Amino acid sequence: MPVPHHPVNRPARRLLRDVTYDRLLEAILDGDFAPAERLYDEELARWLQVSKTPVKEAVARLADQGLVEIRANKYTRVAEVSPDDLVDVLELLGALLAAALRGLPADSAEAAAVADRVVERARRGSCLDFVLEAQLFSELSANHLVAGSAEPLVHRTRFLFRHLRLELDDPRVAPALREARHALAGRRWPDAADAFSVVFARSTLSDIVAYRDPPEVASTSATSRVVAAIAASASAASRAGDRADA
Repeated sequence: MPVPHHPVNRPARRLLRDVTYDRLLEAILDGDFAPAERLYDEELARWLQVSKTPVKEAVARLADQGLVEIRANKYTRVAEVSPDDLVDVLELLGALLAAALRGLPADSAEAAAVADRVVERARRGSCLDFVLEAQLFSELSANHLVAGSAEPLVHRTRFLFRHLRLELDDPRVAPALREARHALAGRRWPDAADAFSVVFARSTLSDIVAYRDPPEVASTSATSRVVAAIAASASAASRAGDRADA
């Protein structure tokens, strides 16, 4: 068989630091690493089976996004969580969302599709689902800085909502949220922008964000817990295999 003339499309190889970043980000967002838990480069490298260099690079990137706190010669840990943190992030996300909405063309089919999903999330979804869906407007913005600024904030929002709660049916949020739904349904983007600015305003949210559970700081590092859990799971699987062989 002759060798084909057309080139083979190979999947792009990802940098190890990016793969490491994705693994650590997933662990933080999934709650495997709890707020304020210590992170140690050596443990992370052993867990991820990489050298400490990509770990350091990934941790620095997570710190830039507010998911990790680094104090030189003192500690590296998962970021702490407080209701004010979520208010800060939502206030900024609201400003980006309003900017994106005001720049949308009136007849945008993509924006209309996002609007319908946002309206549905506002009626039936969780607050996190609603926020993540609404931020898709940022990806449609003609201002690339809006889209670029929203992505790391979305990661931090997911992290904070794992440990904090905010109810969409709270009477301090409901009126502005109702106006936002109506404006989106009518494709009135500037009116929706005004309504979302109120929904995510500090004056609206400052007293209604609460902890899901009392904050705690574990006595062991986050990585030690994860590694121990993986080892326990592997041990259990091995014992089950031994029993099956017997």
